[in-house]
Amino acid sequence: MTNPARGQKSAGENAVKRNVAAIAEVEDAVRRGRSKTEARIDVIAQFLGRPMFLFIQLAWMTAWLLWNVLVARYAFDRPPFFALDAVLSVEAIVVSTFVLISQRSMSAADNRREHLNLQVSLLAEAEMTNALNLLHRISRHLGLPADAVSDAEALELTSRTDIVEVAKHVDEKLAAETPSAAPRPSHEHGNHNR
Repeated sequence: MTNPARGQKSAGENAVKRNVAAIAEVEDAVRRGRSKTEARIDVIAQFLGRPMFLFIQLAWMTAWLLWNVLVARYAFDRPPFFALDAVLSVEAIVVSTFVLISQRSMSAADNRREHLNLQVSLLAEAEMTNALNLLHRISRHLGLPADAVSDAEALELTSRTDIVEVAKHVDEKLAAETPSAAPRPSHEHGNHNR
């Protein structure tokens, strides 16, 4: 005899595995789409963000300072350490460039994920609207009684959501909360109701 709860758990586990595999496939496609240069820059930027990089920096700067102060006979950069200042300035430019390029790449991937999430949410909303319409028709066909409040709410939920109108309400709410940083409306190019 099979356990129905076990079957539901197994089906849920399969759905999770499918979702994880689909997400991994999408992320892998993004990684494959990067150039070799972008991939190398990301590896370097990851190293730059690790504590080991900080320790290496501190170690070589300490060695530089100690050598030029304590071993004055062989000093190559006497105080006020102009050469060290120049090296650190160039390094700061290079490191910040690596980080900015890596952040741009990460931002593009995040924007893609957000767009994908929005598309999935819009599809889910359309599916729920259709399901509610179907349930409403079934309940009317069966003659099930409905009170006026829940029926009005159900009718409101069965109508399609106007995404542009929702975006306007969000923009207005955000503008009211932070008047100095009002968002630019990006939805005034026409009514894009699904």
